[in-house]
Amino acid sequence: MSPNIKKRGVTFVELLVGMTIFAIIMGIVANWFFTQRQYQDKFLKLSETQDRLRQAVWKVIQELKTGRQVIWPRVNSDGSARTDTVVTFKNFKGEITTFYFVPAAGEIRRCVTPNGPGTPQVDVTPVGRGLALASFTVMGVDNKLVSLHLVADHVHFLDAVRLINE
Repeated sequence: MSPNIKKRGVTFVELLVGMTIFAIIMGIVANWFFTQRQYQDKFLKLSETQDRLRQAVWKVIQELKTGRQVIWPRVNSDGSARTDTVVTFKNFKGEITTFYFVPAAGEIRRCVTPNGPGTPQVDVTPVGRGLALASFTVMGVDNKLVSLHLVADHVHFLDAVRLINE
């Protein structure tokens, strides 16, 4: 062989260095995708929880708006607010409607006692599911302002409604 001829090709060391750099870059990219997937899953779970809480509150508020007066809980004798896991009120038809939290099932249920003869009827489908806590606070001198506080998956949802019927 003459000394002027150069050998072409890649040495084993060059190949090993190239593969190591490629593996490091692929590891960084894979870690970034994995992290983004975790953030997406957390965001989706949070969004679903908020939607579930929003729907439960909307159902309760729509019916509370039609109420005439809150039967339970009542404002304390000193005028301070009272909180309970049950809210009972008389609706515009004169029926007694109750929303109550069942901790063992993590659900808000609805029961209606008709105006006149008849037995109380509990709805088969819960108003809200997957809850850790639900409470109703009655405020105001006229006992017509109800605040709702729902908790699920460490997400708190607060809303309030004023009974408008007389």
